[in-house]
Amino acid sequence: MRKFNRAILLRLKELYFTTWLLFVVVAIFLSGPLFCFTLPRPAYGWVWNDVLVSGGALDQIHPQVAYAGGGNLMIVWENRDSGSGDIYGLIQAGGQSGSPFPICTAQGDQRYPQVVWNGSNYFVVWEDTRGGNADIYGSRVSVTGTMGTVLDNLPSSSGGGVGGVPLCSASGDQLQPSLVWNSRDRQYLIVWQDHRIEPAKIYGLRLTEGMQSLDGPASSGGLLIARSGGTNPSVAWNGANYLVVWEYQTSASSCDIYGGRVSSSGQVIDDAPLLISGGEGLRYNPAVASDGRDFLVIWDIHPQNEYSDVAGILVSADGLPDSRGEFPIAEYQWNQLNPSVIWCENHYLVAWKDTRNGKVDIYFVRLSSAGSFLDSQTKFSAINACIVGSSLLDSPVAIARRTDSGEYVIIWEEVGSPPTRSNTFDIYSQRYQATAPPVLSWTGEANYQNSGVNPAIGPAGTSFEFRVKYSSLGNLPPQKAQVWIDQDDDGVYSINPANSLMDKIINLTPGPGNNYIQGVIYKATTTLEFAGDGKLNYRFVFSDGTNEATGEPAKSHQILVGNSPASLEWMGTDGYESDGVNPNSAQGGTTFTFMVRYRDLENDPPSVAEVWVDLNRNNNYDQDEKFPMQAVNTQSFSAGRGYQKSISCLYLPDSTTSAGAINIKYRFNFTSGHTPIGGEPSSDHFFSLTPYRSVPVLSWVSEAGFVQGVRLKGSEAGGGSYEFQVCYQDQDNDPALIREVWIDENADGTFSQEEKHIMEELIPSDTVVSDGKIYRLLIDLSSSAVGDEIRYRFVFSDGKNIATGEPFLTLAQLPASLSVYLTWTGQPGYTQDGVNPDSGPAQSLFQFQVRYVNEHDFPPRIKKLWIDLNNDGQYQGGELYDLEELDPLDMDYGDGKIYTKSVSITPQITLPANLNYRFIFQDIYSEEAAGEPAQGFRTVLILAPTDAQPDPNTTNQQPQDPNRPTNAGDVPPPSSSNDVPRELKSTQGGCFIRSLLF
Repeated sequence: MRKFNRAILLRLKELYFTTWLLFVVVAIFLSGPLFCFTLPRPAYGWVWNDVLVSGGALDQIHPQVAYAGGGNLMIVWENRDSGSGDIYGLIQAGGQSGSPFPICTAQGDQRYPQVVWNGSNYFVVWEDTRGGNADIYGSRVSVTGTMGTVLDNLPSSSGGGVGGVPLCSASGDQLQPSLVWNSRDRQYLIVWQDHRIEPAKIYGLRLTEGMQSLDGPASSGGLLIARSGGTNPSVAWNGANYLVVWEYQTSASSCDIYGGRVSSSGQVIDDAPLLISGGEGLRYNPAVASDGRDFLVIWDIHPQNEYSDVAGILVSADGLPDSRGEFPIAEYQWNQLNPSVIWCENHYLVAWKDTRNGKVDIYFVRLSSAGSFLDSQTKFSAINACIVGSSLLDSPVAIARRTDSGEYVIIWEEVGSPPTRSNTFDIYSQRYQATAPPVLSWTGEANYQNSGVNPAIGPAGTSFEFRVKYSSLGNLPPQKAQVWIDQDDDGVYSINPANSLMDKIINLTPGPGNNYIQGVIYKATTTLEFAGDGKLNYRFVFSDGTNEATGEPAKSHQILVGNSPASLEWMGTDGYESDGVNPNSAQGGTTFTFMVRYRDLENDPPSVAEVWVDLNRNNNYDQDEKFPMQAVNTQSFSAGRGYQKSISCLYLPDSTTSAGAINIKYRFNFTSGHTPIGGEPSSDHFFSLTPYRSVPVLSWVSEAGFVQGVRLKGSEAGGGSYEFQVCYQDQDNDPALIREVWIDENADGTFSQEEKHIMEELIPSDTVVSDGKIYRLLIDLSSSAVGDEIRYRFVFSDGKNIATGEPFLTLAQLPASLSVYLTWTGQPGYTQDGVNPDSGPAQSLFQFQVRYVNEHDFPPRIKKLWIDLNNDGQYQGGELYDLEELDPLDMDYGDGKIYTKSVSITPQITLPANLNYRFIFQDIYSEEAAGEPAQGFRTVLILAPTDAQPDPNTTNQQPQDPNRPTNAGDVPPPSSSNDVPRELKSTQGGCFIRSLLF
């Protein structure tokens, strides 16, 4: 996504401003007036309603919405309990909201509903597993007031009466339906991801208004739209044809967006899929809408090693992507993903889920039919929005346009914490329209990020300063600007005019006048005295003359006014006169000492005494970056006791710049009882770290078979023996004191100490690291999580600096499949093993066969049969036999080639006996073949000869094979998952290595 035109990005930055809003109204929304969309920055306000649509003990997820006109709409969702889902709906009509009602409660799982309005009824489709596999079901829903009636059920004799009829029940799974209504031809088009033939294809089905299929019976019908494969489709109608878009993933690092047009007569217009967006990165979750002629296709893209962004491109009615190319819609830090798009009479509305603020918010923006931005992005922010990583990110935002009232309706799923929200997912909705009250927010200045007062704690007589930002999207100045403080702590606000009016001190927009759209900061200062328990309530009260201001500051908050509160102070000694660290700047590997003085006039000790150091510079204080401090003297707490902590810090340069000085943030966190202690030491401060000589660099090895430093050595797909290699280079020839590969073996998203493995030198005699030195780890991960869920990264250090380079920055996944392996041939006598016959007398001939498969089409370099003639578990030169090609003309190793050997066996042990045998293959790049014939042993039964006793002088001699090696060193020793010792766990790393969990 960084390939977009820089001018476009600068324009986005010009347009961007954040409207900090808090959702406080829990009521069903009413219709509102129409507002204009023609100005780049329209002078409208917003009315926000955070409305609980459906909640309760069960999860309600994956909502969708359709608008019917006249202020009427229908919301559908999954009602999920213990892994099984039902489809529910709710009708809103005439300013009233009905109760949730079941649409489908069949056995099995019903999920991912879609809904449209056809002018008479709503039509709902969904995935349904009542028949075993997932099928596409649907039903019309009629409306009377706020009551919905399900019109289509199976006959009761077939177990019906629970909602819905099958629309496609072909073999395999039918998943992720998308739905559109064609008002011109009075027909629906449903598209879905179909697994009747693997890999998944995109199928479609046209239905009449009365739900009659136009494309064959439910058991086998449908239009094949994406023949090559595809998943996660979306569909739109432009008045002439449909455009279906989907994602198509060809590898772990490549997923592109394709599309195809379909006529209303069921003709797939584009025989070859249209490449809408391809190239570097993974593109997921496509969505499409039409302005009545052309289309806007959007998706989220995951550039390699980066978070996801939202992008889009215009596609003409002829199916041609716009010559100007794709463009960014949302490209900020963290994730922007799962977008939705609708056409709203004269513009597109795009909404998505966004984690730029460290939680899941909903953003939206309007675009013209030409793809230009009509205004800045706008943010929704729920009361208890889910943290990043929750399943709130799973489904797109649902949006609808209320054309007769000039409103948008946005629906989403949300989970929060008591008491304001339940612990389960609920369905919420929001609308916005032309008039809205002003909004209050925290100023974001130092000491005012999360409250409106500084200090937040102080003794009686302290002068407290209150600050708040007032914003009005209608650019209206406040007619009332007050802070209310419950000074006598009686629970009632009685306004004191002496401290109610606040003086404006900052105008955030320079120039004449006051720009209340961007916000203006107000302040007031007052002295407070101790009362009650010292916890005094305060709130801000603003009005534009018509509406009271909403927002978090309009609620009650607390300030602590005490008799003798605890405090933090600088030590005032050498090196600690005006801060809490010494030295203030040093090279990587230096031990920094942190000191602070804690004072409590009542001589109470601190309940928490910590220094927080942002070692990994991710702008957060992670749990392992919070260090307990120890007292350094026995001074009384009332006189002030010093606390100290020493930390050795390794240098980690910024990945986007050359090595240079970096600033590390720190602060002190002390608590007295349950009350955090304020003061300057509890704010953020910085010390500087510079590299110690040169910074080492990691790079990938170039040996065949390695992808991002790892290759699969054996066992079955998703587990087995893996080999890791990485190259470490230091211009100063400083050795790697920390040389680890971190493997998330339990797939919990973190690296525990037991998952950090020491790597060994590939060539111990190589002592020169200035030109690069390779380190290696062999490890058995058979018992770990599924292979494609196991992440890993390399962490090296010379003891002073953390090594940089792509291997350190890459958080990769292990390969999940084999490329070189052996199988049984499947021919008569060789279906379950590799020998025929399975038993026979000594010195008779036994025929051995095995199939060698190399997905890269490389021939074998080594092709051996090992027969353990003395059953000692170790091979000698006389126990190895060269295998021969069964068909020398067969040169296709990708689909398997058979090798064979006829051997006269004379065991070296008492007969009868079962002799172990196995096959050993390596390709031309020394990649060892895996698979059952190469793992463990199979046996062949050797009987005593019946016609003559063997010559005692030749009993221990083997038949001479001209192709057989005479030296055991000609092939590597046989390996198995049991032959690879578990690597010793790392005990190195110090505090900094333990903090690199990002």
